[in-house]
Amino acid sequence: MDWFAVDKEGLKELQAGKPKHYILRELVQNAFDEPIKECILNVDYIDGTTTINVCDDSPIGFRDLRDSYTLFKHTYKRKDPEKRGRFNIGEKQVFSICETAKVKTTKGTVILDKDGRKELPEKTNKGTIVTIRVKTTKREYEDMVNIVRTYLVPKGIRFKVNDELINYKKPYKIIESKLMTEIEEGGILKKNVRKTKVNILESNAPYLYEMGIPVQEIDCKYSIDVQQKIPLSIDRETVSPSFLRDLYAEVLNATYGEIGSEDSSQLWVREALSDERVSKDAAQGVIKARYGENVCVANPFDRHSIDEALSKGYN
Repeated sequence: MDWFAVDKEGLKELQAGKPKHYILRELVQNAFDEPIKECILNVDYIDGTTTINVCDDSPIGFRDLRDSYTLFKHTYKRKDPEKRGRFNIGEKQVFSICETAKVKTTKGTVILDKDGRKELPEKTNKGTIVTIRVKTTKREYEDMVNIVRTYLVPKGIRFKVNDELINYKKPYKIIESKLMTEIEEGGILKKNVRKTKVNILESNAPYLYEMGIPVQEIDCKYSIDVQQKIPLSIDRETVSPSFLRDLYAEVLNATYGEIGSEDSSQLWVREALSDERVSKDAAQGVIKARYGENVCVANPFDRHSIDEALSKGYN
């Protein structure tokens, strides 16, 4: 007998408060993690039920059909910092709230419905097709479709959403940074520092992304897309303030030349200036943007020196 069992209804209750767009995040990122050239997503709403179909052309498909229904099973993705998956729980969280789910891949087919789980020998020649039906409101359906259109599609992948092609977006700037990541070493998932590329994108609605998949909104002038695993909780919805501060500093080092007087007092800039990674040039550039050329540091113990500096036009 296995040591543990999972209560489906209990797992479902834990997902109840989440915005429904996490469903598409989990299914699409699984496809993006594979060696694919194309991912087709169709989302349809009828009378309170949303039907979602995700199809990819991976030559491998699911490496093990049990991955579709086994929580926390070992996954090769834990050893690869450039794969998004690590917990092997996301699709199970999705399936727990579904009316029905079907996974058809190169290793066979799994069907989940009111009668339980069935495995069938039907296989695809290549790729995986995931089809689910889930209860949603019309607003939840619309939010899912709108948010998935903001995904940053990896270069070389053709991604279509309801017959609309979501194009690759060329970054405004690409930098290299040493950032915290998570990698399995000796059977243990460890935090480690690794050099990676970071894509900086101009945006009216800035987000932090993990290899194209949105994680959280950020108070920044730019969207930031880290090209490796970033330290996340199981729900994959937030990063630590210290990790975000490091990112802000790296972005400021690359963009301080575009920081104007209004930008110079924004929260993300202040956070970046407090980080040890910020460069001297970036700090001086922000100070100049905020205070001008004639600027000095006030000495609170020498009031006369402050008055003298002000009288000579210093800020």
